[in-house]
Amino acid sequence: MIQHCRNTAGLTWLADIILGLARTGLRIGEFVDLRAEDIDLQRNLIRVVSETGNSGDSSTRRTKNGKSREVPIHPELRPILERLRTDSPGYVFRTASGHKLRPDRLREQFVAKALRPILDEFPDDRLLAKGRLHSFRHHFCSEAIRQGVSQQTAMSWMGHHDPAMTQHYFHLHHKDAAREISKLEPLALDPVEQPNTVGDIASVSFNESGVLRREPVEATTTPES
Repeated sequence: MIQHCRNTAGLTWLADIILGLARTGLRIGEFVDLRAEDIDLQRNLIRVVSETGNSGDSSTRRTKNGKSREVPIHPELRPILERLRTDSPGYVFRTASGHKLRPDRLREQFVAKALRPILDEFPDDRLLAKGRLHSFRHHFCSEAIRQGVSQQTAMSWMGHHDPAMTQHYFHLHHKDAAREISKLEPLALDPVEQPNTVGDIASVSFNESGVLRREPVEATTTPES
């Protein structure tokens, strides 16, 4: 999708936005409100600011939980932020004409110019087919957990107030792991016999086909006195 936008004349701005969403995990409202001063290249951080200005003032910005936070800049995103931050002050990500992004209009552009042209290549991706920009936030959190990021760190990056919200992604990861482990081919081992004294089973072994074989305990009789 990103490559499609980069290869299409006039869509570099949309490629930047898609990569930005996928590499920050920000909510769309937080994303469109990012300003040049929120990008701290020296500390390699993005400040997601929650602040209230005067009534009707454009300086009013709110996160979902009302708290500001910091998200590290992914190496893949840094050169884009360096370029956008240098080009002009004000909002970092803008429309092709340089105006502030509107979430509803951005989604329309995303579906029409980035999603629809490649949708046939991913017929089984139901999440992609919905065309939700929020899907990039899910992708970010899922990938962070898959790569071993701790729950506490993921909560901080995502701005989750309730641990259960982040824990949901850990449950998905565990289900995925259980499914993937079954794809490993069995080892080519010789039949092994192991003693087992539990219940009426004396030993267990595997036959040449790999089927478990149980050897029952031989019946014993007690001599009459």
